[in-house]
Amino acid sequence: MQILSAASSLNPGNDLWILAEPSASRWPLRLDWYLNFQINKASHHQVKKRPDPLNELLSEVDWTLPEIAAQESQPLLISAEGHLPARWIAIVPGSQDVEPWVNAIFKTWKGLGEPSFKVFLPTGLEDNVFSQTWKKRSSFEDFSLVLDQDPRMPVP
Repeated sequence: MQILSAASSLNPGNDLWILAEPSASRWPLRLDWYLNFQINKASHHQVKKRPDPLNELLSEVDWTLPEIAAQESQPLLISAEGHLPARWIAIVPGSQDVEPWVNAIFKTWKGLGEPSFKVFLPTGLEDNVFSQTWKKRSSFEDFSLVLDQDPRMPVP
């Protein structure tokens, strides 16, 4: 595990960059410009309700469709190729509770085929706390951590 400074955090070398939700870290807001504001757009997205005429038609023909519920606690995966020196950006919500957050990071990383990655830690989360929690889940340690402790920038 390598600790990166803010100055070297945006250097190439990792396919997957993992960030906390914008309310817990400055990094999503810093990177959103380069991603064409996809993080901001996704945070305002509302799942549309099935229109009443369609529901009426379905009931007339005695056919049911499952409701697709919004899954707000799921990571947001954004293709970053051509915008940032990474293949993907994953915004993993739930960083206020470290253990489930690390588990979600692990699941995302495994689901993408275990690419090289760096984690941009949420404001106030120390690298040793993340590291200890990660070691409970995996012995893999070839990744980077970026701290979010810049006192000059207030948390939004």
